[in-house]
Amino acid sequence: MADSLLIIVRRGPYGTVNAAEALRHLNGSLAHGLPAQALMIDDGVYCAVANQKVDESEWVSLSKTMESTLALSQGRDQSLVLAHIPSLTARGLEVWDLVEGVRLIGEEEATRLLAEAGAVLIY
Repeated sequence: MADSLLIIVRRGPYGTVNAAEALRHLNGSLAHGLPAQALMIDDGVYCAVANQKVDESEWVSLSKTMESTLALSQGRDQSLVLAHIPSLTARGLEVWDLVEGVRLIGEEEATRLLAEAGAVLIY
């Protein structure tokens, strides 16, 4: 889709601001009416893990932000947050480890989304 945005998140949720910025861009795009999706790939799949605990660190748990973002997908014809199955498998994660509403996709669908996106942001 020529006017769509695909945000690829390759880094984990902590240590840099990349994952938080990716979710901020996703929410901003959606708020302005631009069709957008986020693809969690490589260590980015950790961003989709439910009930993240940051304890005494200065980091903010992204699982609550992810839940709020996914609430926006109600009534939409596409999932807002996608997780790459090979990346999940390589990290020992399962679907039940993720925030509810994250959709799993394989290599072929990830490739198709990348090819069809009007713009791509990589974090």
